[in-house]
Amino acid sequence: GDATRIAVAGDSAGGNLATGVCQLAKQRGGPRIAYQALIYPTVDLRDPVDDPAYPSRHQFGGGDFFLSMRDMEWFRSLYVTDPARESSDARLSPIAGDVAGLPPALVLTAECDPLRDEGKAYADRLAAAGVPVEYRCYEGTTHAFMSFAGAIPLGLEALSFVASRLRGALS
Repeated sequence: GDATRIAVAGDSAGGNLATGVCQLAKQRGGPRIAYQALIYPTVDLRDPVDDPAYPSRHQFGGGDFFLSMRDMEWFRSLYVTDPARESSDARLSPIAGDVAGLPPALVLTAECDPLRDEGKAYADRLAAAGVPVEYRCYEGTTHAFMSFAGAIPLGLEALSFVASRLRGALS
């Protein structure tokens, strides 16, 4: 394949994995990732419940909006075996790492999602480091709304938007 046309994309935990791939590619000098599309990503596993920097965790994390912070704690327990030692690792919490030099990014969030504020914070962190980033929050949506694009019109709109950005970045 064409090594200049590699993009990574992922939603939720997949967004975490996509950012991790970008970090590893940068560290190891592998093929340059051309673009990253992060859909309501989880990018901060340092303290999934009590971080006041992310008010959306409290506002929407009770379980009424598809994803709860209790779910996030369970997912984290499957992914992180030693939180005190591992959770600040940029491969697990990309927001804690050096984001300078990462590929251009699209970061999408959902308004009624516990992960909304950390996605926005990551987009802001990328921008502050000089990484070209486009951020968009879809009002009135919940976590995983794009997965239900057949039933949620904004999900279909968001899928089309992501596809157009990927097409543009890789053409």
